[in-house]
Amino acid sequence: SQLVSKIRNILDEDESDVKKNWIGNLTLLDSGTNRSYKNKVYPLKQLKIRDRISNGIFVPVCTTNIFEKRFDGCSNDNIHWSFDDKKAHHDFILREIDAFIKTYPLKSDNDDTIQASYDKEYGKDVIEIHRDAITPDDIVVLHDDVLATGGTMAAAYELVKSMNPKKIYINFIIELSALNGRAVLPADAEVTSLITY
Repeated sequence: SQLVSKIRNILDEDESDVKKNWIGNLTLLDSGTNRSYKNKVYPLKQLKIRDRISNGIFVPVCTTNIFEKRFDGCSNDNIHWSFDDKKAHHDFILREIDAFIKTYPLKSDNDDTIQASYDKEYGKDVIEIHRDAITPDDIVVLHDDVLATGGTMAAAYELVKSMNPKKIYINFIIELSALNGRAVLPADAEVTSLITY
């Protein structure tokens, strides 16, 4: 409607597909929250997120960080989700992806990495990490969604441990206890699972 267009113009919200679908404008919302605020302007979306959190509804931390503008380079302006805010979020995502890629299982002969092999259900695989990814001052959290047989995490733990970080934590969202994956993990590993089946 014309009224919505005028308000968006006043708030300097660009609804073009390029700006709207840019990774810096990406957030994680449950379907109920997403449907509840539809195409509202940024301050109303922000209020909706705060309201859902105060009512005990789970909102991912990454989503809260977006609506509270907790990224380096974000403006202090709580009326607009500006280009600079999108760029700050975009840069944060790229830094997170870069950190993740340093430990993602790769298939390369790169001399800048160290490797560990591990057994899978149907053969062997290799995980590798850049030699400079972890320093002795680092505290490392190794996270996976599910602890099943434990082979990948055991290999990741040994690989990270060989780089002598200050501390290593391992956590999972779900542990499938019938598969006894915890027994495969080193005895000195500090392991946490949110849910055990």
